[in-house]
Amino acid sequence: MIPYILFDSKYFLSICFIIFVCLFVSCGGDDDSNDEPGPANHYVYPLSGSVFYEEYIPTDTGLSNEIYTKPVRYANYEIVSENGSLIKIGSLDEDGGYYAERQKGESVYLNIYSDTRFSGIANAYVVDSNDDVYIYTSPLITPDQNINTDITISIENHGEKSGAYNILDVALICSKKMIESTKITHPKLRITWELGNLNKMVFGKIVSSSFYSRSETIPTIYLAGGQETYDKSIDLESETAHFDDMVIAHEIGHFMLDHYSVDASQGGGHNGNNLYPSLSLSEGFATWFAAVCLKNPNYLSTVGLPPKQQLNFSNYNIENIDNISYRCFGIQSEFTVSEILWDIYDGSEDYSIDSDNDGIQINFDDMMHIFQLFRKQKDYPFLITFLDRLKDSDLLNELEISNLLLSPTDHNIEYPYPVVWPFQMGASRLTPRSCTLIFSLIQICYGRLVLLHSMY
Repeated sequence: MIPYILFDSKYFLSICFIIFVCLFVSCGGDDDSNDEPGPANHYVYPLSGSVFYEEYIPTDTGLSNEIYTKPVRYANYEIVSENGSLIKIGSLDEDGGYYAERQKGESVYLNIYSDTRFSGIANAYVVDSNDDVYIYTSPLITPDQNINTDITISIENHGEKSGAYNILDVALICSKKMIESTKITHPKLRITWELGNLNKMVFGKIVSSSFYSRSETIPTIYLAGGQETYDKSIDLESETAHFDDMVIAHEIGHFMLDHYSVDASQGGGHNGNNLYPSLSLSEGFATWFAAVCLKNPNYLSTVGLPPKQQLNFSNYNIENIDNISYRCFGIQSEFTVSEILWDIYDGSEDYSIDSDNDGIQINFDDMMHIFQLFRKQKDYPFLITFLDRLKDSDLLNELEISNLLLSPTDHNIEYPYPVVWPFQMGASRLTPRSCTLIFSLIQICYGRLVLLHSMY
């Protein structure tokens, strides 16, 4: 039986008040002593922003005097507290963006690595002459700074740090392009560069210029960083490559041909003169690949750094290389190879501009598929065998190829090619070098036959 007192209006309000107080105390009230949360209940504060680097860009007169800014994309980064404890590791995004959370009142540093290997987007990294990845550490980001904090890697000291991140960005573009096209991730690509490395020994090789080497355990591209003077400064008129995007992408093109196809060349100098056919294909492919990745057929190479920069001999448009008087034509010309490859490619859905209206347009994926058909130790790729594979795959017919070799530029190449070449390299004694020698002999013999025929 419920006591009558609970229903007595005289006591009802008092009883309700007592019950309310008991419930409030048991649930916890507003205690001023709890303004600072305990260790298990810390507040976290978001921290975000973007990372940029400064660069010069190649122009018709050498590197620009103006400084430009670009995002550091997909590079690996870490955020560490002032006392050195790791807060987060990750990869910057397409816009150079990062995000993390830190505790209230915590100051942090942002470390940016010249490395994309863990991004899932590209597989390249840049190291100095000691094989160390470049690291840029931001100024201390304190709690009183804005939630959005942007970082810029300065071009100071001729791009001593920012140059590495420009190289990384070009490598990212090239690596991403090839991986997306083939759906195959290439082996990790190491690029070594450092200010003052010109004519010095790095990884057992003299850096006399920029070049690709397949001989190391890790495929490596060597990029010139200028000549160091007696007082440890940099000769501002010497060869540098860290802001020459076309030069960087060209060397990466050699790596891509080597790993996704067959590069049967043995290397060698080249300046527009006659080359053996596999070297002309290698050099022409690398230039074409650079133009595709950078979406620009203008090949620019500079020498020196501001304020003493100048243009190298390389300043031409592979749509029609008409400003190099000493160039040669034919299958032994790297210029012919790059022009033909570009004429096949331009006008396609990848690059809609076709200024010489050659009427042929095959996209990058289909062209790379043809290059991937070449087999290592079996085939000897050069321009004609590539054109033959295009014809065999029904991407071009014989008339289209013949017209392409004649117009808009007559490359002095007869098609179908009068010498049936190459044969499969099945015999163990046949190497790319021996095939090159045999090819040269055939060329000489064929030339003499043509000469004899013209005499009678």
